[in-house]
Amino acid sequence: MKRTLPQKAAHAGRIGAAALVALTAGRFAFTAVETALAEDQKPPTASGPAPAASNSSGRARPPGTSPASAAPAPPGAPIQVQLLVNVGTERSEVFVDGTKVGSSPFVGTISCRAGDKLDVEVVITKGVVHAYERTCEAGMIRVDAAP
Repeated sequence: MKRTLPQKAAHAGRIGAAALVALTAGRFAFTAVETALAEDQKPPTASGPAPAASNSSGRARPPGTSPASAAPAPPGAPIQVQLLVNVGTERSEVFVDGTKVGSSPFVGTISCRAGDKLDVEVVITKGVVHAYERTCEAGMIRVDAAP
């Protein structure tokens, strides 16, 4: 069966769209690789962060994630920390110092003062509340065990 003119136009349009998507994806990939290589070739500066040490898997850690390289902040200094809450059922509400920050499981960044106590509450359905107390310190704060 022969294709009619509208069918031929639709087929050509689909091929053109696929080619355009492939070209765009290739451009994004090229730009990402080019940017990564340019960042790797920058000479380290005295004021810049020290190169990250490799771990056993050969992957470099981002600056500031290694506990050994993170200098402790002076008490009372405002810092931002990663908070991981994996308690309760899915969609349990997570509160930090009385402010709702999200739902369980929660992974996010919060601000606090170094050395202060954080009250983390996980409100599960029917009013069941699990309360935790953690100290604000640089790095990651984990809440992943029942009280």
